[in-house]
Amino acid sequence: MQYNNEVAQQLAQISKQLQQQTQLIQQHAQIAAQQFNWFIQFQKQINATHSVHVHGLVRDILRDEKYQDPKRLEPFGYKGHSQFDEDGILQEIFNRIGTTNKTFIEFGVGHGTENDTVYLLCNGWNGLWIEQAPDRAQYIIDKFGGAIRDERLKFINQGVSRENINDLFRGADVVGEIDLLCIDIDGNDYHVWEAIDSVNARCVAIEYNAKYAPPVEWVKAYDPNHRFDKTDYMGASLTSLYKLGEKKGYSLVGCTLTGANAFFVRNDCLNDHFQAPYTPANHYQPGRYWLARGYYQGMPSNYGPYLGKDNQPFG
Repeated sequence: MQYNNEVAQQLAQISKQLQQQTQLIQQHAQIAAQQFNWFIQFQKQINATHSVHVHGLVRDILRDEKYQDPKRLEPFGYKGHSQFDEDGILQEIFNRIGTTNKTFIEFGVGHGTENDTVYLLCNGWNGLWIEQAPDRAQYIIDKFGGAIRDERLKFINQGVSRENINDLFRGADVVGEIDLLCIDIDGNDYHVWEAIDSVNARCVAIEYNAKYAPPVEWVKAYDPNHRFDKTDYMGASLTSLYKLGEKKGYSLVGCTLTGANAFFVRNDCLNDHFQAPYTPANHYQPGRYWLARGYYQGMPSNYGPYLGKDNQPFG
């Protein structure tokens, strides 16, 4: 009997300790949740503060005398769905040169919600996307299924190379004159653009390696198996892309302030719309990737069914 009482007392003590430990764990969990929420709010405030600071820096940069010429593109930059200020620059380019078929091609589109052409897709354009990563491809198929079913957007889940790029365009039946070609594959960009002969884009947006400032000529060696390793071993210098553009009949008309993308317009579309000389020395922007948070909008990019011009529904 005494043994049973001792066991019961021990079990009661253990139960009490477990209850105390449970309460302590719950208290710690509540504190951790509060700290996590505080951290999220703090991070949002940091992002917003940094954005305000960067916008001030951008204004300071644009006070430079060369940006007072209305033919410069940098003052028109802004972010809609693009990574940085590409949306505003592209819109201004087409304000000046007009459009023909409002058709785009972009490869290296990521998940689709943040690139150079989704903003155009939302504004009545149509085109072709190519993306290699399987997870990103499935996201695009799910998220942009309506646009794909409506045949406003064609999508290919495949890697691009200088050997297959023209076949991919022909297979998707997107050939001949288009308004915009965007190249962003963090590697063989130069070589793939060099190989393209099945489309004749009026404007080309292509990523450049800002580490190699003019007059340096530098092109990453071609490697069809290249995968971006998030280092600076990628792409080509602006001067090298400028010389390639000259061969293909294009002029350099501007770059993003972040030093990420360069914009070329086909020579027959120039019509004195942009600031000459069309040289790297005039239009080069150094790598200012730290400006990225300046384009923080407070909400992540997304896509879904919407009403467009004249309340026309789009999927």
